[in-house]
Amino acid sequence: MGIVDYDSLYNHVSIIKTVDYQNRIQALRDSTKLINQKIHNEYSDLVETCFWNEELISEWNYGLTSLEKQMNMILSEIDQLRQEQDSIILIYTKSIINKFCVENQIDILIQKDLTFDYSKDIKSDYTQDIIKLISE
Repeated sequence: MGIVDYDSLYNHVSIIKTVDYQNRIQALRDSTKLINQKIHNEYSDLVETCFWNEELISEWNYGLTSLEKQMNMILSEIDQLRQEQDSIILIYTKSIINKFCVENQIDILIQKDLTFDYSKDIKSDYTQDIIKLISE
């Protein structure tokens, strides 16, 4: 029986999607840096003026809350992009495994539902076990 070339499979899918995801994630990281810088600048300005009146503090807190919300949205989007990329790789892997099973007449594996835990990475032990099983 043939052997599933895991590295080739992973690299193939990664090449398809990684550039786009990396660009989007980098843009989000740049945004978080800008937000952090803005928070730092605002805070420094406030401290330097030593103008601790209620109105100024309230205004600054409102701005900080708004920036925190933006930051959380960015972090959430980064997580979503990573999950999306992992799902694409896993779906592709599942189709490769199914094709391999059909070509090699492995009826038992075809009858079983090859369901992946999408929270795990492609290199997880679970996925490796499946690849090892069909490679024997």
